[in-house]
Amino acid sequence: MSTRPPLTRLSVPRHLIDVSAPGAAGHDAALVSQVPSAITHEVPDPALGQIAARFARLVTEAITGRRAPAQLVPVLGARSAAVLHGLGAVSRDARVRGVRWQSPRPGVIESAIQLGSRNGLWAVAVRLEYHQARWRAVALEVAPPGERHPRR
Repeated sequence: MSTRPPLTRLSVPRHLIDVSAPGAAGHDAALVSQVPSAITHEVPDPALGQIAARFARLVTEAITGRRAPAQLVPVLGARSAAVLHGLGAVSRDARVRGVRWQSPRPGVIESAIQLGSRNGLWAVAVRLEYHQARWRAVALEVAPPGERHPRR
């Protein structure tokens, strides 16, 4: 069972708003104002992307051995810390190749991190939640190169 909220459309596609209908003067604005607030578009906060990128750097430092996983305990849950501790310094040349993130609701960031190394590509999935004035990774999955299933 997933703890993720159900996906909803964040904006109304432009082709669904018919501006050529009778009485089109002001028709577009009238249709947009009738869109339920649950599906109106919110502009993402750029600071959330910076938080996701910083966390990607921290995870990369732990995977490469430049940072001890014990230093990340304040921002990791117990299970997430165990995943990084179990990896050890397995790839000293890993670099962040990309970070994609979304905020399904306020106080939550879900990110997918792609790491590149000589051995191949790594995939890291992280769910960060804001609680008691700090961001904390409540879920972390790492898929090293060559492994079929992610470590959780």
